[in-house]
Amino acid sequence: MIYVILFIITLIGDNIGQIIYENMGDDKSTDAMKTCYKEFHKRELFLENQVNKLTKEVQSIKGWTVFMNSEYWLGRNEVTWDKAKLNCMAEDGKLVEIESNAEDTFVRALAMELTKTVWLGGTDVGTEGRWVWGSDRSPFTYSAWNRAKGQPNNYNNQDCLSLYRPYNLTWCDEKCETRYQYICEKEIAQDS
Repeated sequence: MIYVILFIITLIGDNIGQIIYENMGDDKSTDAMKTCYKEFHKRELFLENQVNKLTKEVQSIKGWTVFMNSEYWLGRNEVTWDKAKLNCMAEDGKLVEIESNAEDTFVRALAMELTKTVWLGGTDVGTEGRWVWGSDRSPFTYSAWNRAKGQPNNYNNQDCLSLYRPYNLTWCDEKCETRYQYICEKEIAQDS
């Protein structure tokens, strides 16, 4: 117990801790401990708020772009679809999942900033022809396949969704093992 109190004294670093230490045997020590706990909790909330602010600043520095209710980030290195998915998860996001024509137009404009074909979050790995989003396996509610080029065509077992640069960044299926650039998305937390 004494080590917990000394730890709190170290964290708090003010006169409240000294009062607790000097009056450990007194009845007042319970009140002092409550006061100390309240101070510790206030400082914990303050630090949590500071961490949240710094996280937002880091995201801004890393190049996240806001559109509607999401933020988007360009993965400039070329990786497989699975690696792109993992890279997005490491950023607390997912491979972009396009849900509307407006978002599709926005994402294609972002993809113009990249130099290669771009991975999106769709796949039909589980059941050929049943396209779902990789993050939660939900079926597409919006799609913009390049039907003029016969997409998706599953040529040589293509199971992952891309914005295919040779076809002017239109939706095409590609082999998941191919290395492309990618776009991550994460939803913006809505304040309650």
